[in-house]
Amino acid sequence: MAISYTPNRNLALPDDGSPGATWSEAYRQNFTKIDSILKPLTLGSVVFADLNGYVSQDNAKLFWDNTNKRLGIGLNVPLAEEHILGSLVLERRSNVQAEASVVDFCRASATVGLVSLNDRLGTIVFAGHDGVAYRAAAAIRAEVDATPGVGDMGGRLVFLTTPDGHTMPEEAMRISNNKWVGIGAVEPEASLHVLTAAMVAREASDYDATPTLTLRRSKPSGGLLLGNDIAGLIEFTSLYGSNRLGSIRVEAQLNEGLAAGYGKMVFAVASGSSAANDLLYLTTHGYAGLGIEPQFSSPYGGLHLVGNTLRIDRSRTIGTGGDVGYTGEICYDDTNVYVKTSTVWKKLALQTI
Repeated sequence: MAISYTPNRNLALPDDGSPGATWSEAYRQNFTKIDSILKPLTLGSVVFADLNGYVSQDNAKLFWDNTNKRLGIGLNVPLAEEHILGSLVLERRSNVQAEASVVDFCRASATVGLVSLNDRLGTIVFAGHDGVAYRAAAAIRAEVDATPGVGDMGGRLVFLTTPDGHTMPEEAMRISNNKWVGIGAVEPEASLHVLTAAMVAREASDYDATPTLTLRRSKPSGGLLLGNDIAGLIEFTSLYGSNRLGSIRVEAQLNEGLAAGYGKMVFAVASGSSAANDLLYLTTHGYAGLGIEPQFSSPYGGLHLVGNTLRIDRSRTIGTGGDVGYTGEICYDDTNVYVKTSTVWKKLALQTI
């Protein structure tokens, strides 16, 4: 029976049809030789052929934990089903624009069935070692964001950060299935919903720069705004928007095609109801209206009031020698009303009614 064997390389079993040449007989005859190859292997090692073709192992770099069914790459104490110590590179070579390296996080129910609302589909955790153990510093998590069904899987992304002095990440921001962003708000009610005691929209580090918050609106297909179209609105509410306390909005004063950049600002305040009432208007050319929108007239500028009384809270007396003042100023005391003209102060004596 022809059997050839080279230590630590290979074992050629008979295939020449010689009498008595059977696999079982070959195995029995060479058991001690095969055993001498396998015995040096360390428990948990994943064997491979080295550069010389020899059976080899590297227990510290490639390890199978058969008890917990875990694979370690780069270490021999895996803490998860697949545990990699080091970097992971995904590379795809293609001339097709849509083809790229992909990492899929997939989840089904225990019976490979439908998931449920709020189920977590996958998490990326960023952790640092505190000298005792690894602690999560931040995480990104994907969750089911609407009741799922066949062909329907609404989702959200949740971004978490760990506050200073804590060991577990807390939600900082989320993007819901309708593309609304909530910062501190777990149920965003607008494109951007910020729930916090204070907010800086933008901080400018350059001395010449100005912190800016821009609200921009245009009509579909880039159309111009028309008169009274709202360009931007800031609302002040309580109880997640159920009670509107006030608002500031900016509208187009005229059709942009006729007078681009003509605008008005309207301040509204609630008065015991959910609807806020427009109380103050600031319009083009220096008009102001209290309780009513002022109308254009010439010359430009003016104050239009709703009501029949204008009150100046503090009195002021202009002496005979005059006083510092600006053209158009009006003041009063117990005996006179004073008006500053372009050159001097003039007065009108008051009479008892």
